[in-house]
Amino acid sequence: MPPLLCLPPLLLDHSFPRDRDQLDIVLSALGEIEAYLQEEKCYLLNTDVFADFVESIDWSNPLSYPKIQIIYDFLARLYLQPSRNVLHFVFPNTEVTDPHPLPVKSGTSELSDLWSHEMAIILQFHDTVSNPFFVGIACPYAFDGQEIDTYPQTEQRKFPLVGQNDLQILEDAFDWIVPSEIFNQEVSFYLAKKNCFKLGAEEVEEPSGGSHYKVRFKGRRPWVLDPNNDPIPKAYLEELKTITGYSLGVIKMILIHGEIPKRRSKLYLYISSSETIK
Repeated sequence: MPPLLCLPPLLLDHSFPRDRDQLDIVLSALGEIEAYLQEEKCYLLNTDVFADFVESIDWSNPLSYPKIQIIYDFLARLYLQPSRNVLHFVFPNTEVTDPHPLPVKSGTSELSDLWSHEMAIILQFHDTVSNPFFVGIACPYAFDGQEIDTYPQTEQRKFPLVGQNDLQILEDAFDWIVPSEIFNQEVSFYLAKKNCFKLGAEEVEEPSGGSHYKVRFKGRRPWVLDPNNDPIPKAYLEELKTITGYSLGVIKMILIHGEIPKRRSKLYLYISSSETIK
């Protein structure tokens, strides 16, 4: 399930000229990140300040113009136009005392302090929702296939730097919207047999003898259904958690109602209302 990523200063802040090697890394990393966004392996988190970064691009170096134009076009699509893969964080009134550390190789500009301030606020509200991280900083070097960047040595809590091979260290950034009453409802044999395909089942094998139906999932062990166990015992439904990867509430919602519930960002209280439901 997708985590949220924030772009670091090296990718986002072009308020001063960068050398050609840096621009090559930025272009390569942005291309990889765009592919991950299209495949919904991650989402981006935006703020008003991050959008301002895009409008602060330095066009003064004519040698870098073609690459800067491509970078600008990419960032403008994400941060200046509505995008289903980008969630806009709306800051409540709050203060932070410690700025978020900057990645070592990001470089500094007048906008670096703003980036650190924004990330410190996001971290503050992230931690009211979850201790395990579901937001990470996209490391341009790691997304370019190089060694991942680091932070200055500090005990301060900070978002992890991640590349395409590190996304699994982040938690899912979205919660399923499941009504609480679903946990008290029972799943009949008929509904389980009918709606198991919405859970990813490929076939329901009729019993060759006895009363056991085998519900088959690709690459997973079969799940046994038996009309003699009607409604389906909770212990049997629990087996589907390992098979499907869904929580019990989602499993019951799908089997009872035949539909996959909607999801919303764990930071939905601070996300623009039009972007809370995924």
